[in-house]
Amino acid sequence: MGRKRDLVSKTASKMARPVKKIRARKSQNYQVSPKLTILMFHRICDDTPANAAERDMMMTTKTFRRYCEFFRERFLICSLHEAKGLLKKPLKKPLMVFTFDDGYENYHALAFPIMQELKIKSNQNIIVKCADEVRPGYMNWETIRELEKTGLVEFGCHTYDKHDLIGDKPVLATTDVEDIKKDLAAASKSFLKELGRKPDILAWPYGYVPKNLTKSELNELGFEFMMNTTSGINFKPVDFGNLKRFAALEYETPEKLYSIITGYDDLGFLLGK
Repeated sequence: MGRKRDLVSKTASKMARPVKKIRARKSQNYQVSPKLTILMFHRICDDTPANAAERDMMMTTKTFRRYCEFFRERFLICSLHEAKGLLKKPLKKPLMVFTFDDGYENYHALAFPIMQELKIKSNQNIIVKCADEVRPGYMNWETIRELEKTGLVEFGCHTYDKHDLIGDKPVLATTDVEDIKKDLAAASKSFLKELGRKPDILAWPYGYVPKNLTKSELNELGFEFMMNTTSGINFKPVDFGNLKRFAALEYETPEKLYSIITGYDDLGFLLGK
């Protein structure tokens, strides 16, 4: 994931250098043109993963704290639902949302205490069947309810049970539209039973967005916010049904990721976004 960033993300900073002086003449209000940056995390752990293949999906608590402190100084970190309203207002800082996928228990044990201390809100997208089955290593509904009550976490859906790979392809790539609808309906049913509401946030597993399912059909199922894994800033008009996210990585410093984000921002400015 991290090593396969878009070509644009690797070159954006260099290409955008000519706009630095132009940007200095802009208004003191940063968010002249509404935009939203989203970071994507997965597992948080105590020690650096020994397996190199896991480093795209795991981050130590030490590195995670650095990400939290670094980006809190430079962005207004909010929830997805808050972002929709804040995009309509002039802001002194750009907007950012922290998202987590899969619903691992280490989010509750290791990530949340840091964010609670720093008063950072986040979005957590669970594989719903794992919560239903109280699967080891994943959060159960009791924990999810506890976290939701803090007001710092909004929970979304990472499908009910369509998070597998078949070979190197996401199972969603070989699933027909009716089965996808049934899966998402099952997720909604569990949310309604356990949390008293249906989910309106959906993070597509492995970033695969089914081509045989329309946004209107997803809206009918109750989903308003849908996220992929494509790197990029969400410029105006922000498409909440197809949100881009930057992967936050253990081996990539917050400073490096910030330079990539800034490069995208500068290119967006050049393009009038």
